This record gives sequence, structure tokens and C-alpha cells, in this order.
Amino acid sequence: MTAEGAVTDYDTDTQATLVSNMATTLEVEEADVSLTVTAASVNLVFEVAVADETEADVVKQRQQSRLATADDASTALGVTVQSAPVAETRELSAPGSETIQPDEPTAPPTAPPTAPLTGSSSDNGAQIGGIVGGLSGLLFGIAGGGYWYMKRREKMVEKSSVESALEKNNKAVISTDDLMQDAQTSAV
Repeated sequence: MTAEGAVTDYDTDTQATLVSNMATTLEVEEADVSLTVTAASVNLVFEVAVADETEADVVKQRQQSRLATADDASTALGVTVQSAPVAETRELSAPGSETIQPDEPTAPPTAPPTAPLTGSSSDNGAQIGGIVGGLSGLLFGIAGGGYWYMKRREKMVEKSSVESALEKNNKAVISTDDLMQDAQTSAV
């Protein structure tokens, strides 16, 4: 089943409480229940060790009647569950032992309804940080590109002005040289 929150919300004490709640709900010993917590939102995989197939059927029927919906599971476990638990029976390598284990979700669960960002989940800060960081990077990229373009444009205008001035100076020098040559030719 998938529960609300982040994996880090399910510390050792919380997991012990969940195992105890599941054992109580299914009327089995706590020692026969194990819990694996993985990311999916938070994927809770309970395994219940039973003696034989008959006991497996009884525990599976309890699960189906007492944990039929996500709300039922939320009430029984004391955490917000987002998807209804699903049980499966599988045989362990030891003969005569079976375990009931919920199926792994075949498709990712649909997103829960969007709640206002109140800081109740540790994921909110990461999401906000990611958005702010991404937008900051974009703005710095745009500003850097604009700065580069303006500097390039200044250089082009400056280069054009220098070339224009040099061209005028060359004409002035040529004109002065021409006059000097004309003056020397006239003097001879």
C-alpha cells in the first residue's frame, strides 16, 4: 500500500507502531509481521508469516475485510494511506511456511489532491527550492546573455567608430601628402 509522506517520516518507532497495528488488525503475532518501507510516496510492504495455507487464507480474508479501502487502512494503521492494500500469498523456501505480502503497485499511484504548501511535509521545501533554483538559473542565464550581447554591441559600435576615424585620417593624410607633392612639383 502507499502511504502519505516521505520515507524519512517512517523512523524505527513509527515502523514498530505500524507493525503492531497491522498485527492487531490481522490478529497475528507481531513477531510474524515485518515491514519494508520504500519510496513511492511511501510504499509499505508488510509480510506476515503463517504456518500453512489455511492460516494464510484466514489472514488474507481478514485483510480483505478490515483493510478493504485506503480509509480502512488509514484508520487501522494510524497513518494516511493513499491506496488500498492488496494481499498476495506466496510460498517461502521453507516447506510449510507461507507469507502474505501486498502486491507491488503495477502503475504509479495517482497524485493525491494538491494541498496548500504549509510546510507539513518535508518534500515541500525541496519542491520550493527546486523551483526557486531553476528560476534563478534561468534569470541569471538571461541576464548573462543580455550582458554579453550589450558588450558585443558596444565593441561593434566602437570598432565601427575607430574604422571611420581612421578612414577620415587616412584621407586627410593623403590630402596633405598630395598637397606636399603638388607644392614640391611646383617648386621645381
